[in-house]
Amino acid sequence: MKKIFIYIICALSLNACGELPSRLDSLIEQQPRVILVNPSDGQVVQPNIKITAVFSDSLDPTTVNQSTFIVGKINGGSDDIVEDLSANSAVTLNGLYNLSDNWKQVTLEPEDLLEEGVYGIVITSDIKNLSSLPLNQTPGSSPSPYFSSFIVTGKTVDDTGDVLNNETETNPNDNTNVPAENNSTIRPDNLVINELLYDASSSESDGNLFIELFGDSDSDITDYEVLFINGADGKVTARIKLPKNSIMPEDGIFVIADSKTSSSTTTNIIESDLIDNFDPQNGPDCVQLLDNSGELLDSLGYGDGLPEVAENGLECFEGQPALDVPAGVSLTRTQGIDTDNNSVDFISQDTPTPGLI
Repeated sequence: MKKIFIYIICALSLNACGELPSRLDSLIEQQPRVILVNPSDGQVVQPNIKITAVFSDSLDPTTVNQSTFIVGKINGGSDDIVEDLSANSAVTLNGLYNLSDNWKQVTLEPEDLLEEGVYGIVITSDIKNLSSLPLNQTPGSSPSPYFSSFIVTGKTVDDTGDVLNNETETNPNDNTNVPAENNSTIRPDNLVINELLYDASSSESDGNLFIELFGDSDSDITDYEVLFINGADGKVTARIKLPKNSIMPEDGIFVIADSKTSSSTTTNIIESDLIDNFDPQNGPDCVQLLDNSGELLDSLGYGDGLPEVAENGLECFEGQPALDVPAGVSLTRTQGIDTDNNSVDFISQDTPTPGLI
């Protein structure tokens, strides 16, 4: 903070300090912020939930604790929930804080099952990145905390977060009641394509390609699909359907790797959660991510001359297509951010990073 205030003072006297406003802008851009939280704001969850936040930059681990990453039950009657939680005047959760290897993701594992009620998540500006810059959810203004809330219920919730009234459903083929299918399934609120290597520098079809998904940890993505689209005519050239019990790992990254030619169960991609055989065409082409009901969640188009809509009636890309990168180079999402514009969200990655945000 001292550095920022110094640059503001200098900005008032350019003769003394030179072109410092650009440096100030750079510092503002470097301030970490929360880009994804699970549970999401307003989500209904069950008592065994873990709370995860993904940040735009690597954090200083020494600044992550119960006083800076706060989760507490909201009992009502307060005009300033953020202040109450930050001042520890509300009942807050004890638990274990786990950081991902790149220090961009924090997961709080509560010591006990949560009681029913409304909970608030407050992440304060006392959390800092490795450059000691404070968290700021409103870049360009004074550092401000992150806040959201979620609801804990003892009842079963469906994949949209709605509470189910009945635990059984009637089988129309007989007079018996059977358990409702997937009543306890928690589907992701947020899931996107995060990285794609579609053209390997060596053999493309021998276990060297991958597509990486990024989203809510511990959520079920069974029956979700990845579709590869021909950039010339919009036809679906191949699809990957995620098998039963496909669960997003705790780090929120799910890697689908191409299998080696000699074996359907081995790949050259070390960090893989699913192995399948696929060989997307080199660009210009598109990739679509669909949920279990066939709804389009995300699309990535790369190269020029793409059709706006594929033959299945779904978008081939968002905003403007990303670059068509050379062999051995992947397209990767910029710090997990999704602005609905492929040309902004995706950059070329000379060294692909499957399994890392």
